[in-house]
Amino acid sequence: MSNSLVGGIDLAARILSGSSDVDHLMLNGGEVSGPPAFDHLSADHGIAYGDGGSALVLGRRPGLARILSTSSYTDPSLEQLHRGNHRFLPAGTTEPGPERVRERKRQYVSAVGTGSINTRNTHGIRTVVKHALADAELTADQLAWILLPHYGHQLLNAHCLRPLGINAEHTLRDAGNQSGHLGPNDQLVGLTHPLARDAVQPGDRVALVGIGIGMTWTAAIIRIDCVPVAMRAQAPPLSLPWRGATASPSDLAQTTFAGQTTASRQP
Repeated sequence: MSNSLVGGIDLAARILSGSSDVDHLMLNGGEVSGPPAFDHLSADHGIAYGDGGSALVLGRRPGLARILSTSSYTDPSLEQLHRGNHRFLPAGTTEPGPERVRERKRQYVSAVGTGSINTRNTHGIRTVVKHALADAELTADQLAWILLPHYGHQLLNAHCLRPLGINAEHTLRDAGNQSGHLGPNDQLVGLTHPLARDAVQPGDRVALVGIGIGMTWTAAIIRIDCVPVAMRAQAPPLSLPWRGATASPSDLAQTTFAGQTTASRQP
């Protein structure tokens, strides 16, 4: 599920906040796609998939970054978007043959319309970003980067950029174009780019925004506390420039976020 790592940061931070006997937690994710079950380029609408993995360790001691806030929201009324008219399978079983994601989405869209889906998605992503920013006592223009899922341009615009009122220059759209959607790993792999390419400084705030089928949304606001020189050797390889024209964080559009969710400041 594509929100399992950013959502995992929310869950792990809450566990650390309430469990004095837990000092560290490790989160990791991996994604491998491919035919015949799930073709990288043709399995889904508006998304090209890539293969990759990532991991992080959360603890109580100072490190690379500090979690300032997290917020999660779910809308199970969108569960059928990725199931369509297909039946539920028994737990622990899989359906043989190619995944029919395009077919399932067409079935659901024909039943409810794209407007209904976009409205609910807009509410979900605005809700988590609004509450995470408020809990961190920040505004959108104080974020150096907003790390989003690596969707195709049309889907990224419809489900992320327009609902949040932000410019693509503050995201990793260009890097994501080259890696594809790495499932739950987009935001952590993405964070490596500014860390390794001198594009963040200590004190910068970064938002990680995850979206997963079901549907779920999570936002985690972090503050960069240090940028080790050794990170420069960890830059993910790319064939093309990793970012477009540079824009100031003050160019971020101000958006009124609406909705309700839970949010908590983390230690």
